[in-house]
Amino acid sequence: MVLQLVEEQKLRLEDTIDRWFPDAPNAKLITIEQLLRHTSGLVSFNALPSFGTHYRTPADIIALGTSQKPQFCPGTDWSYTNTGYAMLGIIIEKTEGAPFAEVLSKRLLQPLSLTHSVMRRPGVELPVASGHDAGRPVQAPDQYATPYAAGALASTAGDLVRFWHALLAGRVLPEPAVHRMFSGMPAMLGAYSGSSSFYGMGVQLYDVPDGPGLMLGHSGGIEGFTSVVAYVPADDVYIAVSFNEKKVPAEAGLWALLRAVRAYRALN
Repeated sequence: MVLQLVEEQKLRLEDTIDRWFPDAPNAKLITIEQLLRHTSGLVSFNALPSFGTHYRTPADIIALGTSQKPQFCPGTDWSYTNTGYAMLGIIIEKTEGAPFAEVLSKRLLQPLSLTHSVMRRPGVELPVASGHDAGRPVQAPDQYATPYAAGALASTAGDLVRFWHALLAGRVLPEPAVHRMFSGMPAMLGAYSGSSSFYGMGVQLYDVPDGPGLMLGHSGGIEGFTSVVAYVPADDVYIAVSFNEKKVPAEAGLWALLRAVRAYRALN
């Protein structure tokens, strides 16, 4: 949605965050693009022991993340930080003059018919799977609403595939903007042993020579859950996997499904 606002000239990638967060460390140096690319240096709020399992407001989690000394100078390194994406949620709200969930519904969920996706809210139970950690149920329903724009969306594998296909097909952003999302990608920790992984603007590129090969996608997790969605150009296939078990990497499920697809095609 941030890149949609950039296309509409309501925001610029080079805008610095002091306009919205004047008290944040390096606020006059950190840009919107650096928030998108995780090169801001800000500490991720959920990495802190004080994050806890109770609900925190968007302002709370941003204050938590920005209360820490930055990890590095903006633009000089890469480190995944949910604090930056929570900030982007506030920037979207301020720019559009509407709650994040409302903007999300108007710009993405409704136009793309993502009817099985909804923002989690504190105190509101949804008919969703229960999270687990090493087989033990995770009792933290309000924590799922806390990540806000950084991960409070509940969805299905089907909706993930529908969104990813729409994005890469140019139905969310113009093709040049999609290409820019995948440009200038710094290296990140590989999802598989022997893989190379890179991060763009809200997107990941995996290169697994002894496995799926090149994949365009994104993986993630929250307490009790892991998920991934990807497009595999060599097979021209989209795959999404979600597990309600923290200890099971969703990428392993993706690779297993892709092997099944390849085996099936080899027989036909």
